[in-house]
Formats: sequence, structure tokens, C-alpha cells
Amino acid sequence: MTQTLFFDDANFDHTNPRMSARARRTDPATSHEAAERVESSGTAKAHQAIIAAAVKAHPGLTAGELPEHCGLLYEHVHKRLSEIERLGHIKRGPTRACTVRRGNPVVLTWWPV
Repeated sequence: MTQTLFFDDANFDHTNPRMSARARRTDPATSHEAAERVESSGTAKAHQAIIAAAVKAHPGLTAGELPEHCGLLYEHVHKRLSEIERLGHIKRGPTRACTVRRGNPVVLTWWPV
């Protein structure tokens, strides 16, 4: 089974109000429910603000390095980075080895806009 690794607008059903951009059309109902909770509670926006501030204060870090500077889990940081990028607050930088998550030889760095 293949999985879309990045947000793919073609994989999002805009006609279904229960579907959030945080869940793919092919995701189970529980994923859509979780996405709805994160959105309606304000958690997603709060995380975006915290992560954007961390990128501004510590430019050039990877998704694996940012959690240390913003107090969030890697899973939360990783999910929000592309959203913050689409909002125009951060941009992708050059790739390099991550000092924390050593599974990938080279990963993106993140920079403020």
C-alpha cells in the first residue's frame, strides 16, 4: 500500500465538510475526527505559532532538531512544518544531516521568511 507523504490537494475532498486538510481522503474516519479536534480546539494554530517562532529564533534546524527548541513532540512539529510553509511564514532550506534523528542521511532545514 502506498501512502501520500506530503499534502496533496488532489487527494483532498473539498466537498466533504468533515474532511480536513490535515487528513487525506483515504484516511480512516478516526483520522478525520482527530483532524477536526485539532482544528476546532485551536491546537493546530497554537502549534503553528510555537513552531514558527522556534524557526525564527533558531533558523536552519531540521524537523528532528526543532522539538528541543519548542517543547513539542517531533510528530507534531513534522506535521505542522509544511502547513506553516504554505502560510508563508517559513521556507525550506538546504538539506543536511540531522543531529537528532539519524535514520535519514539528509533532511530539509527550515528558515524564516
